[in-house]
Amino acid sequence: MRTENRIPNNVIDNYKKEYAEFIEIASHDLDTPLRKLSYLVDKVTSKYKKDPEEEVQTYVKKIETCLADMRSMIDGLTKLHKVTADKTEMVPCNIETMVQDVFGDLQREGNEEKVTMTLSSLPIVEGDRMQYRQLFKNLFENAIRFSKKDIPATIHVSAEPLPDEEKGARGLQEDKNYSRISITDNGIGFKQEDAEKIFNPFVRLHGKSQFPGVGIGLAICRKITDIHHGIIHAEGRENEGAKFILILPESQ
Repeated sequence: MRTENRIPNNVIDNYKKEYAEFIEIASHDLDTPLRKLSYLVDKVTSKYKKDPEEEVQTYVKKIETCLADMRSMIDGLTKLHKVTADKTEMVPCNIETMVQDVFGDLQREGNEEKVTMTLSSLPIVEGDRMQYRQLFKNLFENAIRFSKKDIPATIHVSAEPLPDEEKGARGLQEDKNYSRISITDNGIGFKQEDAEKIFNPFVRLHGKSQFPGVGIGLAICRKITDIHHGIIHAEGRENEGAKFILILPESQ
């Protein structure tokens, strides 16, 4: 008989509470000095923007870029806190309809020529509708962002019931049914050794000039699956695409 050393629920709850409080305090405390800094820098840059010296213009652009990066990081912390702090309303969610709606929204945002999607039959699972929409939106945006140059992204979404024998191995409730949903793309992929690292906040495997973003989207995906007592993990190979696997309970 296999035994597991499980962390007590009260320890996990305390950790989640402290985690949420840290994010809230950090994003709030960083926002005030950033707004003041932005105001002061705006005064300085407005004075020197018309300066003919190329060196001055270079410094002005670098300052503006740094401020934009700081603002993006704070916005990312705020989004992460929102997912952690918001009350969830668990209702039946038709994942197939949701995926089609989210993909349609992305196309209307100007991605028609950047991505195509195929899908198989997807399940109905219980969860918070807005959070699940955010989950799939982040995963699709990730596929688009890390697509190969001059090659449109393709995304395939499929699902299957999780076999009973996997529940115990993954520490899941054996009296519940789960669906395994796979999101596969044809992008640049990643080294499998980085598969866990990419879910940490602000972790980037590539330079900002090559692939924009602050590295918060997948951290939000991990947080949403945690809230729904599910699992997310990734499989990838460099230059051969990535697969994100969601294991979600049919009921909460």
